[in-house]
Formats: sequence, C-alpha cells, structure tokens
Amino acid sequence: MKKKLLYISTRYPYDNSFSGDRQRTIESINFFSKYYDVDLVCLGNKKNIQNAKFEKKIKTIIFEQNFKNKIFFSFFSILKNNPIQFGFFFSPKLKNYIQLNANKFDVIIFNTIRTCQYLPPNYSGVKYLDMIDLISSNYYQTYKKLNLINPFKYIYLYEYKKIFNFEKKIQNYFKKIFLVSKKDLKLASQFINSKKLIFLPMGINKVKNIFKYNKKNNKIIFIGNLKYLPNMHACLNFIKEILPILVDNDNKILFYIIGEINFIDKVKINILTNKYKNNIKVLGKINNLEKYIKKSFCAICNTEIASGFQTKILTYMSYGIPSIVSRNTMVDKKIINRKNILSFKNNKQFINLILELKNNKTLADKISKNGIELMEKNFFWNKVFKNKFK
Repeated sequence: MKKKLLYISTRYPYDNSFSGDRQRTIESINFFSKYYDVDLVCLGNKKNIQNAKFEKKIKTIIFEQNFKNKIFFSFFSILKNNPIQFGFFFSPKLKNYIQLNANKFDVIIFNTIRTCQYLPPNYSGVKYLDMIDLISSNYYQTYKKLNLINPFKYIYLYEYKKIFNFEKKIQNYFKKIFLVSKKDLKLASQFINSKKLIFLPMGINKVKNIFKYNKKNNKIIFIGNLKYLPNMHACLNFIKEILPILVDNDNKILFYIIGEINFIDKVKINILTNKYKNNIKVLGKINNLEKYIKKSFCAICNTEIASGFQTKILTYMSYGIPSIVSRNTMVDKKIINRKNILSFKNNKQFINLILELKNNKTLADKISKNGIELMEKNFFWNKVFKNKFK
C-alpha cells in the first residue's frame, strides 16, 4: 500500500495558460504520484472550479478565493506584521482543512514560501518546501530599481524585510528545501543549513525544434507573466530603447509579447507604441505557443532583476529559437553559456546581437543546435527529479 502525500499550492495548476511555475507543480505531482497516493489542495476561482481538469489518480480540492477576500486578508496581514502576500493567498477554509487532515499524510509538500502559513502544528510527518526562488533577493533588487516616487518601491521594501526574516526561520520546519538556481542556493546557504538545500531546476517535457533560419523571419519573442514587474519593465525598456533602432534598420521587425497582462499595463504599452503600433503584438496568455513563434529569428530575456531561474530561457531553447539574455539572468554559467545562448551587457551590444542573429545563418543555426542539445542532456523533467528524493 502506497504512503500518502499532500501537495499544497496557492494556484490551481491545471488551467490552460502557459506558465513555468504551473508546469513545475504538475511535474512534481506526476513524479510523486509514482510513489505516493497524492492529494492536491489549492486556491482557485469559480472558473477554475467549473472547468477543473481533475487527474484520475489525484484527489483535488480547490478552495475558492475571491478578490475581496484577498484585499481584506492582505490588509489584515499588515496589521499582524506579516508579509502582504501571505494575506493575499490566505484562505481560512484551506487552513482549517489542512489542520484537520494533515496527520492522514506521511509527507506534505509546500509549493512556494507563501504556503508556509498553512504549516500544521504538531505534524510528525516529512515536510518539504519547494521554495522555487529566493523571493527576498528578488524583492530587494526590485526595490532598488524603482524610483523614489513609485509607491511600489516601499511595498517591495516592506515585503523584502518580512520575507527575509521568514526565510531565515524556515529551516526549522522542513526536511529539505528546493531552489531552482545555484545562485539562489549560494545566497540561501548564508542563513539556511546547506544540508537542507537541494538544487531542483526547472525542466521541460519535450523538445519542439521548430526553428528554421530564413532571412525573412521577422519576429522577436518575449514570453513571461507581465503582471510580474521585472517582466513588464523589460518589455517597456525594449519598446522604448531597443525597438526604435531595430525598426529604423528594418521596418518589418515585429516584437511579440506572450504572457498574462492586466488592463493598465496594456494601456502603458499602447501609449508607448503609437509610432510602432504595427511592430508590436501583445498576445496575452495563450495555450499553444508554436503557431506564434514560427517565423521568429530570436527570443529575448532582457530582465534587469535576476532571481531564481528564468523559465522562459528553457522554453526558448526547447523550441530551438536562438536566444539573447542579459548577463545577470545567466544564473548557471557552467550549463547555460555563450555556446548555447548569447548575452549582452549594454543596449548597443544587445542591438548588435539581435541584428547578427537576423542576418547570420551560421551563428543562428549554431546557437539553436547547441541549445537543443543542452535541453536534451540536462533538462528533461525525469532527469531533473532523478536521485533527489532517496
């Protein structure tokens, strides 16, 4: 008889939108279901509940959370001197369910640090935390980048302090803590026992090598959640500082932005794109990437804030698209380096590399081929999980 495992997430992972974090949750559940009877408990909305695609082997319970509750508990979280995100992802019903049922399970996996608020007292089983990113590092970098008059600067400062204090204590509660980047692993080892830390990178399911060099290819691709501030800043900076120069060089160049985006950010992009509105396509979240990234000649990850691992890089490489990234996003240089990806340190270099991939078939084919080989060798999910949980 299999032992029982409870997987706790603040998001319903089986919706139709592309997301590296959601895919990681699904792959984790799939892996552990080979060895345990897995129950998934998560937060969601009415749409998730109505359209839920329940896995046959996985018992899934979705606790509905509406926007009013998110705001109420976020405010309450501040009053309690806790991280705001703890309140934003809090559900009394979820907490009560875990308290009542925790001891039925041999293992509990907590997905991201915000689920730690659901830690059941007096639970005697094994507890793992898939922290994914060292969030305090991310928030501190974001705080430093924002302008003094931007109110979000002070929200990020508050969150950084609260999350960092929490991160220093979590080793007392978990057997193992997973992080996706070696850079975060090194930072975390300064205040968390390194014996408890496990490098568990992001992965891919399959390689879809759809890249074929053609000088007429005209798309530059950016994939990422635009509700995440570093991604939004990266796109705005590209539109303001890079795209005008590229379009002056070749007015057929298109910039495709793929990922969740809210109304306000769409307005921001529209304001900036008056002159270049025919060169920018904001697609929002989509299911099937393949048809949108055909005829692309490169993909970019120009984020200035680096924490964790940029899942978009794996996505680009798995499709065979030659990619260009900012130096600070290359968090594992022993694996991802200039043989399989191009990196830039300033705008001039960024522009030159884009144009070189547009016009140099030998370089584009080489980067594409090396990226595919890297994915096949190191990043299939079965290899990612191998030997981590003995």
